[in-house]
Amino acid sequence: MYSTLVVSDDEKKLESLLSMDLFNKESEIQIESVVKDGESALKVLRKKEIDLVITDIELAGINGIELLRKIKEEKLCDFVALACENASFSYARQGIIYGACDYLIKPYSVEEINDLVLRIKNIQIKKENIEENFVENSLSYIYGRDNKYKGYIEEYIEKNYTFFRDFNKANKNIIKIFRNLADRLYADNPWMELYFSVENFYLNGTIWEKDIEAFKEHYKISFYKLFDEYQELMPPHNDNIKEVINYILSSPQEDLRQKTVARKLNFNVTFLSTIFAAQTGERFVDYVTKIKMKRAGLLLLNTNLTITYIGIELGYRDLGYFTKLFKKEYDCTPSAYRMGYYDYQI
Repeated sequence: MYSTLVVSDDEKKLESLLSMDLFNKESEIQIESVVKDGESALKVLRKKEIDLVITDIELAGINGIELLRKIKEEKLCDFVALACENASFSYARQGIIYGACDYLIKPYSVEEINDLVLRIKNIQIKKENIEENFVENSLSYIYGRDNKYKGYIEEYIEKNYTFFRDFNKANKNIIKIFRNLADRLYADNPWMELYFSVENFYLNGTIWEKDIEAFKEHYKISFYKLFDEYQELMPPHNDNIKEVINYILSSPQEDLRQKTVARKLNFNVTFLSTIFAAQTGERFVDYVTKIKMKRAGLLLLNTNLTITYIGIELGYRDLGYFTKLFKKEYDCTPSAYRMGYYDYQI
């Protein structure tokens, strides 16, 4: 459903427009507000989320072209259609320059409004298809470890900002896409929620709005961080140790000593040690330690649990030993890791 603002002081034409069957309760397009001048329109747009503006070009005060320019300048609405009684190349040209989505000739017709709605839907469908392709290509990059998709991801982030031409909308859109990607990953790999939080991905602070390149670079790095994290947590392996890896990833708080895991999953201890190292390129004990430290990292960033409690929760009663292992993984102490993150956010 598209919430619509109509801007017109032409009583007869306005009455004709509002009486159309298009604007019933079941319609895709709903009239949210009707105002008679551009200043009133701007007040509405600054207070409400409006999907579509249909405005007369000839208005008292600021005209429709100037209203369009201000709407785009302040990024108040993505879709603005200009309306006039006579076709004018000059008006149409100005509308194109300032980003009008359509040029309507009054009196309005049902076909014309339907075409307008269809055009908007097609634009949104195209955007949704691009988003879906992005998610699919991202999954191919993650699961297939194929760098050919890397360029596509960078290109999408560039285009996302260009499409919205607005920091806040671009930011919200990338967060939405990232959540979709994370949801797909979490559905296939429920254990991921133990190591990676979408909330840590969110970009905060108005300073970024003034530095678009930093904005784009932040998200490129964040996407690749997710991809790298997945590949580090899930090393290359065959089906014969898939159960072992999934158990470790799903249970970082458990006793994950090699003999304990082997007994629980019915493996010979020596066989497990040999085949694990051969397939993953890591010693079993090193992999388990890494997983526990990754879990500790997320708990430090997303909870108020004490460092001592986190260490004990993961099986380390000796705080000094836990800190030593954490520092080996992250090149800093647990407290520095936690404080460094919040300093960065501020």
